[in-house]
Amino acid sequence: MRFWCLFVLACFPALAQLAPTTIVTGTVADPSGSAVPSAALDLTNTATRWTRHTTTDDQGRFQFTLVPPGRYDVLVTAGGFASIRREGVNLDVDVPATLRFTLSVATATTSITIHEDVPGGLAIRRSPPGGRRAVY
Repeated sequence: MRFWCLFVLACFPALAQLAPTTIVTGTVADPSGSAVPSAALDLTNTATRWTRHTTTDDQGRFQFTLVPPGRYDVLVTAGGFASIRREGVNLDVDVPATLRFTLSVATATTSITIHEDVPGGLAIRRSPPGGRRAVY
């Protein structure tokens, strides 16, 4: 009996590795088809918010292993390129998925931050077109 219990306990780690999973591989390229190395990828399960992160190798390839089945969103980011998001990627058990992403070159952006606080109680009243008057 003791031998049987030890045998069953020894098998539990092996059984845990048999959970249903799949693998996701793919490439990230620029508009000319050249590989984008060191691109960051986030794979997020839409139902559980479970997330995995990886980066592309020198040939722009990536791989996620032991991914539970489900519906996923994939976010790809890389310096100098616009981010791309693919939503609703369905992954099935033991059905490897291959994804290909083509990133477009990022355009220059300007960011303006407006704070609602008016320093020193300064306010602007409605005034005729062409000018505004500060009121203290």
